[in-house]
Parts: sequence; structure tokens; C-alpha cells
Amino acid sequence: MTTHPHFGPPPVKAEIPAPLKWAGIIISAVLTMGISGAAAWGVKTLNDLQLTVTRIDERQQQDTTGKQVDELKARVAALESYHRERTGR
Repeated sequence: MTTHPHFGPPPVKAEIPAPLKWAGIIISAVLTMGISGAAAWGVKTLNDLQLTVTRIDERQQQDTTGKQVDELKARVAALESYHRERTGR
């Protein structure tokens, strides 16, 4: 046998027990579902973030700042004239 190993008995194959195989299948399925769920959550979160940024951008695009600045300038001018009149007496 030592001179012709191919005539010897076949090598012993390690047999994996059935419960261990089922446990591996279940664990891999749970991990697959978890990773898929995390990916779906990430896509949804990024989509919501994009919508929020778009809304913020639309609000900033509106020309209300010019009106607000003009209103503030008028208020400051009124306050300054009021104080000039009071100190001028």
C-alpha cells in the first residue's frame, strides 16, 4: 500500500451534522435579511435627506430676505431718528 497509495482505502470524508447545516442556513438567511434591511433603510434615509435639502433650498431661494432687510433698515432708521430727536432736546 505504501508503494501504491491509489489502491488504498478512500480518504475519510468529514461529515457535517444535519443540525449544524440547518443552523448555518438559518444564520445566513438572518444575516442576509439584516443586511438587505439595512441597505433599504439607508436608501430611504438618504432619499428623505435629499427631499429635506431640496425643501430647504427652495425656501432659501424665495426672495424674502430682501424684504426683510428693507423692513429692518426702515426700523433702524426710525429708531435712529427717534433717538436723535430725544438727544436734540
